[in-house]
Amino acid sequence: MILEKKQKKSIFSLNNLTIEQIVGLNKFPSHKFKENSMKKNLFLFLLMCFYINVNGQAPGQYLSVISSQATPVQGGVNVNLQTFCSELMYHMEYNYTIVGNQINLSSCYYITPLLLETSLNENFFIPTPNSDNYVVNLTIYTSQSSETCDYSTVQDYRTLTLSNDDFALANDDLKLFPNPNDGVFQIQSENQTIDTIRLYNSLGNLVHLSTSLTNDVSNLEEGIYFVVITTENGNTTKKMALQK
Repeated sequence: MILEKKQKKSIFSLNNLTIEQIVGLNKFPSHKFKENSMKKNLFLFLLMCFYINVNGQAPGQYLSVISSQATPVQGGVNVNLQTFCSELMYHMEYNYTIVGNQINLSSCYYITPLLLETSLNENFFIPTPNSDNYVVNLTIYTSQSSETCDYSTVQDYRTLTLSNDDFALANDDLKLFPNPNDGVFQIQSENQTIDTIRLYNSLGNLVHLSTSLTNDVSNLEEGIYFVVITTENGNTTKKMALQK
């Protein structure tokens, strides 16, 4: 027991010793140590390895979440995750499962022992079958292995909620302009791919069919028309006034 205590004491007293005392430079001339850069580099490497714990991470390493946000996008959900670490880290992988309206998202990172602050800003796309009131259960892991994520340590957990209204707003980004117009108008969308554009008069008759985002119907009479825009998410109808 006495020997064990002495060993522990000598280990934790390294911070109070000089490099010369640790490596025992008093046993040989100091100029030889300076000339032998390989020995010096080896010592620094061994010293660094000494301070790395059994998990492969240096004491004091941590990963913090700066922000997390789930947003409905075309065809699914995008999760934006911003993280920070006081050491050099990199993202390894992410995976997800969807059970009912629960999206279980896991994101895995590896933290190196190098003292180099790292900030990451990443987006994870998750395709969804419909526009339910989804809940994203986000779990952030770190891995002991630097090659394959082993999801060994949970660093953070977040719950992000999406409603049907959020999806409705995402799908309602279709713009028709100008409106009113003289017969020339454009259709624009940031999140959706526009397939066809159909124009109906007040009697319900189809008077124009196009696949172009810019349309010229100046040959039609003034009045109120209904523009049906077809995308991969379905049909959206907008009222348009034609004034010459």
